Amino acid sequence: MALFLLSANLGWIQGQIIFTEDSLHCLLVAFAGKILGGWLGSVRFMATHTEALVVGIGLCPRGEITLVVGQIGLLAGLITEELFSAFTVVALVSVLVTPALMAWGYRRLAVRGGRRSAGAR
Repeated sequence: MALFLLSANLGWIQGQIIFTEDSLHCLLVAFAGKILGGWLGSVRFMATHTEALVVGIGLCPRGEITLVVGQIGLLAGLITEELFSAFTVVALVSVLVTPALMAWGYRRLAVRGGRRSAGAR
């Protein structure tokens, strides 16, 4: 990941704002897609919808492949440096925010019905 961070123009080096419109859109799509996809893929197998939501949240920090594909696209000239930087910001934010979201999800599981999670059916 360090190599990708070095090749990304993260903005703070030049005193610019890190969260551009592109990075905010990418962040929204990445979080929504991973949470919804994880929920849809696991809802049939989990005891509650909340457990399936926690599975979806757990998929959020999976941004390594985004960085690899983004680097290839950048080197091939298919995407701009700004878009690659947006991908990098999304990967960093998702890795940093997911633990708090997971804690929220597990607290929500504990509150629901006052029971311990049953796990997979």
